[in-house]
Amino acid sequence: GILEPTKINNLAGKYKALFGTPFDLQELNGEPFLNIDSVTFVRIVDVIGSISDNYATYDSDGNKINDPFPTPFYTSGFDLDAIGVINEKTQNIYNNKLNNVSIYPNPVKDFVNIYFKGFCNFEIIDIYGKKLVTGSFFNHINIFTNELQPGVYVLKVYFENKYFTSNIIKY
Repeated sequence: GILEPTKINNLAGKYKALFGTPFDLQELNGEPFLNIDSVTFVRIVDVIGSISDNYATYDSDGNKINDPFPTPFYTSGFDLDAIGVINEKTQNIYNNKLNNVSIYPNPVKDFVNIYFKGFCNFEIIDIYGKKLVTGSFFNHINIFTNELQPGVYVLKVYFENKYFTSNIIKY
């Protein structure tokens, strides 16, 4: 038969290419402690290309997932090493009314400047939650980012038992 992608639900590999991340977050509406409008990233995992019961990847209905396109191998999976970005929101980071924190440039290449009147601590965190850069400053700091890989990072600035967070895009 012919594979009909519109009949496949929440599987990132259902299209060959260039169709984005096909997830319907409305299916998660009503989950406790989850605001679906605040979801900005979806982790995408690999599908193991095996129809063996011991190694197969299954969909939500318990069906084995296997790539339907002919290959010279008896197993066919597909690699999905990615993070889907959804509900992306642009922030005005130059005039943060809550904390008077200024960050620029963003996106960043070699460095990012942080301005805040007073003493504070900061962290740059990767998408896995690992703290990559930490430190403190008074009024201003220039953080060199040339050792960071291209991607999205979280900047946290702490002061007076409060904190400010912003995404930093490294290119």
